[in-house]
Amino acid sequence: MTIQGTSSIHDWEMDVTEMECTTTLNIDNDSLKSIGETLFSCKTASIVSDYKLMDKKTYEALKAEKYSTINFRMTSNEEILPSSGDFHGTVKGYLSVAGRTKEIDVPFQGRLLANGKIELKGQVTLNMSEFDIDPPTALMGTLKTGNEVMIAYSLQMERGVNDKSITSVRSSSREAK
Repeated sequence: MTIQGTSSIHDWEMDVTEMECTTTLNIDNDSLKSIGETLFSCKTASIVSDYKLMDKKTYEALKAEKYSTINFRMTSNEEILPSSGDFHGTVKGYLSVAGRTKEIDVPFQGRLLANGKIELKGQVTLNMSEFDIDPPTALMGTLKTGNEVMIAYSLQMERGVNDKSITSVRSSSREAK
């Protein structure tokens, strides 16, 4: 999972290095029929860049000392459109960041892989101000971060014991690079 944004000097990217996602998928005849309870969380301090100052400013903006995790809980899903092992759609849910919770839509694309795993990926664009986050600044205000961020994710999940539920996933995007 990566978070991408802009600043007055250059575009930037940060990786989410520790995350956990659990979901229940109803799969019938190699086709996704529905999505059940879905929970996602990551440690705020697991969002890292190649620059320690950027990490520090990010943790301050996200109030990491007080709110150590970012959470998403799905509340519903829109129509899932299957197509020979592939599928796409949108889920709605509550995202909690820096002490604020907001309902968001998360689009996804996925496919059932031959090895029995499920691949999910997508991206969602958010404004930091929607969560009462002041975009970070540095160098006495000469470097200003843009309000809009894009979160891109790609997960591979394994089927659970009953072949319909998906087990929890722990992933490290740093290792995947």
